[in-house]
Amino acid sequence: MNEGLTRVSLFTADDPRPVHFMGIAGAGMSALALIARRRGVPVSGCDADPRGAADVARAGARVVQGHDPSHVGGTRAVVYTAAVTANHPELEAARAAGIPVVSTTVGAEGLARTDGEFCSLADDPREFAAKTLAILNCPGPTRVMTERARAEVEANWDMPVLTEKLETSYRHALSEKRRITCRPDPA
Repeated sequence: MNEGLTRVSLFTADDPRPVHFMGIAGAGMSALALIARRRGVPVSGCDADPRGAADVARAGARVVQGHDPSHVGGTRAVVYTAAVTANHPELEAARAAGIPVVSTTVGAEGLARTDGEFCSLADDPREFAAKTLAILNCPGPTRVMTERARAEVEANWDMPVLTEKLETSYRHALSEKRRITCRPDPA
C-alpha cells in the first residue's frame, strides 16, 4: 500500500513527488502537464520524441526521451495517452507499486474494462482533466483502485505468473504435437 496516498491530497504543490506523464510531448499530455506545473505541482514525463514538451520543460518539468519503468519510481500518479499500450512496462511498474493511473479507454484497452476498476478512464478532454484531478485529490477511492490494480498485476501480469502461463502453454502444445505424431499410421 502506498502510504503517501492516505496522508496527503495528491494535488498539492508541497508534495515533492511528481505527477508523471507518459507521452508528455503530445498535445493533450503536454497541456495537462503544463496546467499541473502552473499550479506548482512537480511534473515529470517521457516521450519517444520529447521536443513537443519544450514548454513544459521550460516550466520546470523533468522531461526525458524514451521510456523506462524506473521513470515512475517515486511518483504520486501516472497519466498516459492512448499511444501507450496498457501493458507497457512503465505502467506495469506503476500498478505494481500502487501508484494511481489515469488513461483513455483506448489507452487502457486490454487491461481496464470499467472506469475505476484498475485505473480511471476518460475520453473527453474535460472528463480526462476531471478524472486526473479526482485521482490527485481523492486519496481514499484512489487507494482502493490502486490496491485492485496491484492485485491484478500480481495475479495475472507479474513475470513469474506469465512465465508459468507460457510454460503451461508450451507443455500443452508439445503434448498435443506428440499425441498427433505418435498415432499409428491408419494405412
